[in-house]
Amino acid sequence: FSRQMGNCCGWLNKCERNTEREVTLLMLGLTNSGKTSILQRINKDNAQNVMHLGECTLVEMLVENFQVTILKPGSQETATWSEYYAMSHSVVFVVDSADLSRMKETKKTLEKVLSHPFVSGKPVLMIANKQDKKETLNKAEVIEKLRLEGLVNKYKCPCHIIGYSALPGYVKIANEMMKGGQEWLFNVLDLNYEFIDHRVLKDTAAQAPKRELSDMAQLLEQIYESKELQSAELSIVRLSQLE
Repeated sequence: FSRQMGNCCGWLNKCERNTEREVTLLMLGLTNSGKTSILQRINKDNAQNVMHLGECTLVEMLVENFQVTILKPGSQETATWSEYYAMSHSVVFVVDSADLSRMKETKKTLEKVLSHPFVSGKPVLMIANKQDKKETLNKAEVIEKLRLEGLVNKYKCPCHIIGYSALPGYVKIANEMMKGGQEWLFNVLDLNYEFIDHRVLKDTAAQAPKRELSDMAQLLEQIYESKELQSAELSIVRLSQLE
């Protein structure tokens, strides 16, 4: 009996590892940092579905055993961004590495994001964009300008930074850069999925009674609730098939 039970548990563990996990990545950054260009590149290479809800853009894609939704808010107001923090498993922050005049503003904005209780502790993928430009800062220089190590340590956010360019002539190099960032991010999410997903559920529940969300945030929450319901129904069907 114990041997059969062990085989059963092993089979269940294998199934659990192969089950698709749903995650939401929130893409942020200052105006003209290149968020839209990066999303367009992702759309072309990997996207399963793209939705435009008002000014928000949602890109859905499958990465290994993750069903991924990338959400890019249309507004540049950090007060509006905060409406989406609770539902996000990770933040992707895009930096215009060629705009030296806005590095202080970028640092201030990044710290405001990381310090929010719904973001602190979650993994952050930094994209040092526009590496094609001659006057651009490299990754090490961006880290120094933003005092990035101090920020992510202060707010306990696992962090990785990649260089990037969305220009057509840099497709091969950019894909290699993005692949490295993607591997890091989904490895962190895979190892900590239960903890982070529990936080998302708890934070989303805590957010609702505190203040009214915008119509767009409410719509997005309805979409995610619908996905969770479909996932739960699918799980029930699978369990009934095993009985």
